[in-house]
Amino acid sequence: MQNHISIKTFSAIKACIKPLLAAAIALFLLPQLALPSQASDLTYKTDYYRPPAAGATRTPRSANAGAFVTLSGTSVNAGGITGTPHQVSLYSDCTKTINNDSYVLVSATLSGGVEGVAQAYPDPVTCKLPQFVPVWVGNNPIVVTYLYLPTGSGPCTTTPCGGGSSAVLDEASDVTGALLDDLFVEDVFQPQTATGNNATVTHDANYLGVIDTTRESSKIVAWADPHNPATNAPTDSIFDRWVSSISDLHPAQGARDLNLASGQGGYFIANYRRGCPANYHFVPSATLSACKPDDCKADQVWDAAKNACVVPSCSAGEKCEPFTCPKTCPNGCIVVPPETAFNKTSKPVFACKNAQGGIGTPIPQ
Repeated sequence: MQNHISIKTFSAIKACIKPLLAAAIALFLLPQLALPSQASDLTYKTDYYRPPAAGATRTPRSANAGAFVTLSGTSVNAGGITGTPHQVSLYSDCTKTINNDSYVLVSATLSGGVEGVAQAYPDPVTCKLPQFVPVWVGNNPIVVTYLYLPTGSGPCTTTPCGGGSSAVLDEASDVTGALLDDLFVEDVFQPQTATGNNATVTHDANYLGVIDTTRESSKIVAWADPHNPATNAPTDSIFDRWVSSISDLHPAQGARDLNLASGQGGYFIANYRRGCPANYHFVPSATLSACKPDDCKADQVWDAAKNACVVPSCSAGEKCEPFTCPKTCPNGCIVVPPETAFNKTSKPVFACKNAQGGIGTPIPQ
């Protein structure tokens, strides 16, 4: 005997299944639909340096002073990215023609990552940026900014030059991606071999942002930490490197001396950075300045001198990062790992060693 389902019964079953099926589909898609909201947008843009005009002052920065200008039509949103880390791809032409003038690529700033800002630089030989730069994605948008400087240097017709060659000098922050108005030039020596600095030219470098290089060779020394022009107090910025519009002049990372021959001119920007956030350390190379995770174990700290994670242990009076072992610890000091019988906290603590080399008296922190 065959069983038959009436059309009416079938319609009733269909009506019951339809909302259940829709609910199942919604539950399946919900996590996938939510993923883009957890990603950070990746945007690329291009800035160029607009040279100062006649009569401009750098400190305080006048309206006609040097400035970063975003090139129209270059801002592109590449969409959402995730990753720990995400490999951000870089590419930009070595040279561009902007407003009928020739410009050269000098850097790429990657901002928004958990590790802080990274600065990528073209290879001195190939003029190519690193193909990929790791970025630890958090909640902030990731922005890649390519920076171009004018090539060469035309005759300087403004004070203090008077028709000869000049070095146009400025200072930039990797954190804000903007120009800074600090006193960033410590000394200018003309000629380079001079035993004393030229105070007048040093003043011009800081306050006008331009020096005459017509008749003398020049050594321009950037401050390791620029100074506030109002208080003369050091800021918390850290010198990274000079970038140059001259194709064969590429000062190394950390090299604060910018050396120019007599009659040699161009555009030069001193890039400054901030310290790395907690649990990250600074790793520079010829083409990249960036912070990377320490990857240290709970009982370790990052030793910048050794460029490695270490278990701090030191003698009395010696530095045991980030503390100094007091002389009241005659047997030296040791790090006590967290969440142990001797240290119930979530962080390592420092203690004196006992006579047997074990954990003795904790050091107040």
